[in-house]
Amino acid sequence: MVHMAGKVRLHVACIWMFFLLVLEFLVGMTVNLFIVIPHVHPGSTGSNWFAEVAQGVPWALVHGPALLQLHVSLGIAIGVFATWLLLQVRAAGRGGYWLVVGWFGVLSAAGNGASFLDLGHDFSSALMSFGFAIAIVSYVMLLARPAGGR
Repeated sequence: MVHMAGKVRLHVACIWMFFLLVLEFLVGMTVNLFIVIPHVHPGSTGSNWFAEVAQGVPWALVHGPALLQLHVSLGIAIGVFATWLLLQVRAAGRGGYWLVVGWFGVLSAAGNGASFLDLGHDFSSALMSFGFAIAIVSYVMLLARPAGGR
């Protein structure tokens, strides 16, 4: 049997995740419309995606335009929060399917965001938005369940 306080905490965490995802979307759209990412920066060349990400993301956090820094920082925070939430709830035996799908959406958005940062391909930007959509739908599905009910 699932503890009522645990359901309420999951509900509150999903509300926080929803608002973080919306904020990330708004900042990301602002970056997309008003910020020009240089074509050449650390991580923008090479053939090893992981090495490029390991160079590009720190560059964006430290040397990128302020809104890009905010977007990347929020993305990292959302990734950490999604992972923590998944582990906490799975350890307690609650949440299940939608938390896994939400985590996958966040991870997909992050990976494709890093790819867009490094390569600048519109396809990566589209896949980042698909990951966002998967994530937000997943957390909304969890919110649709009553906090205290079954």
